[in-house]
Amino acid sequence: MVKRDPATYRSRVRHACAILLGLIAAADPVSALVCPPAPLDTCRVAASTRLILRHDPTDPSRSLVKWRWTSGQASLRAAFGEPTTTTASAWCLYDEGGLIAQVDVGAGGQCDGDPCWSASGTGFRFAARGVTGGVRKVLLRADSGDRAKAMLRGAGAALPDVALPLAGTVVAQWLNDANRVCLEGRFASSTIERNDGERFSAAAGVVLPPAPLPRPSAACGAPVVAYATGSNNRALDHDGLTRSFGV
Repeated sequence: MVKRDPATYRSRVRHACAILLGLIAAADPVSALVCPPAPLDTCRVAASTRLILRHDPTDPSRSLVKWRWTSGQASLRAAFGEPTTTTASAWCLYDEGGLIAQVDVGAGGQCDGDPCWSASGTGFRFAARGVTGGVRKVLLRADSGDRAKAMLRGAGAALPDVALPLAGTVVAQWLNDANRVCLEGRFASSTIERNDGERFSAAAGVVLPPAPLPRPSAACGAPVVAYATGSNNRALDHDGLTRSFGV
């Protein structure tokens, strides 16, 4: 019987495991987009936001998340990146204890035999009706006049296990890895309709400040050193804002 040297054996096992883990990582890379441990304080807000969570510890397939962000601050299409090809997104959920859940929505992909994401002139749509669990629907709609819209709907056991009830102010944020734009819904205790071991629901919003109007230039063709939300056929985009030229 051949005796094995324990040190040599352990070394070979570690080497084999390293090779295996490397192959797994190459075949299934982990997204670099990670929700921060605390909510960002630079997000765009909306006049109306709503959040519904359902949690059933005995049947995870009944888990549900619905988030709506409507009449939101002006956001041009570029604010959402290019989720049909390269931009990964994440929905981040917080309570007073910090980050409690992250829902990932990757770039591109196939759902039910068709591309998961579709693009239009005003934004993007994600649909995965036939997929069991996880994200079912996402809508990102741009608007230059404080009527932007975002929506996420997920269901099933593939969603993160969010233990209810939640504590303190609840914050939901939509992020992407293409730029620093994020969308936020913030739910203080006064906006919470239900918060128990099975369901959370809340509706909130903010009064949006009036958008500054572009000013005419002092002379024909001279650029105005001022920024205004919105877009027109005489404007250049700057991260969701516009620099106007009165010509």
